[in-house]
Amino acid sequence: MNVVYCGYDFFWNVLQEILGSGHTLRALYTYRTDDRYDFHEKVTALARSVTAPVHLSSIALPTLKRIPDTERQLLVCAAYPYKIPPDVISSFECAINVHPSLLPEGRGPWPLPWSILRADERTGVTLHKLSGSWDSGEIVMQRDVAIGPDDNLESLSAKIQLCAAVLMGEFLKDPAARWREARPQGPGTYQSWPKEDDRTLDWSAGIERILRVVRAFGKFESYAWIQGRKCLVRDVVVWTESHAYEPGTVVHVMNRELVVAASDGLVCIRDFEPVRTP
Repeated sequence: MNVVYCGYDFFWNVLQEILGSGHTLRALYTYRTDDRYDFHEKVTALARSVTAPVHLSSIALPTLKRIPDTERQLLVCAAYPYKIPPDVISSFECAINVHPSLLPEGRGPWPLPWSILRADERTGVTLHKLSGSWDSGEIVMQRDVAIGPDDNLESLSAKIQLCAAVLMGEFLKDPAARWREARPQGPGTYQSWPKEDDRTLDWSAGIERILRVVRAFGKFESYAWIQGRKCLVRDVVVWTESHAYEPGTVVHVMNRELVVAASDGLVCIRDFEPVRTP
């Protein structure tokens, strides 16, 4: 099949699966990532390895003019931040999105942190038809993923990425049949982009909640107020311990780490840095 792919490196192995299955990449649409949290190196390298054009602008019908209408077979969106115009969707035989939740639950731009914050036991990957509304098209295929008690954003992302590539491989074995078998979504839930309050550690909330927030955002960072200064936090270890400290008190300073009191224990902050002010 002729494939146009929209996305960045989060689901790069989905594009790798498409190419490895013998399909032809006609164009890649990605965007200018910040190269700190988001990257497009891998998808760009894959596109260039097969001499497919790379677009850093959002997909639009005029930019597809090099691909004849009869050769626009499959459009795949996977972690693509731009809304796909209806005229682009309708110009392809099949247009699908790869979404990291079990739709219709978990619609929205970044459902994985919410799954950890809620202590969900399962999430998954959905391939669904692109439509005029975000994450609402008919479900083509789904597969669930277990969330372990120690999973953080990075480990859950890895599980989701591996699952997505397998699911894409299954879809590509008989895309026409999978497309015909798609089923409508029912009522679901939408999860907005997390606000700063959702990512801020509450020292009075207890070590379980503090650890869950840090796990939910991982290297994308949580926030914490430490000795009156706002900091970015990436990794902590917690333990239960009786003490007489006020929550939020720095009780011990090491060479690179701090120990801060929570309401029911202590938190060793292993990776943090003060927020830089402009």
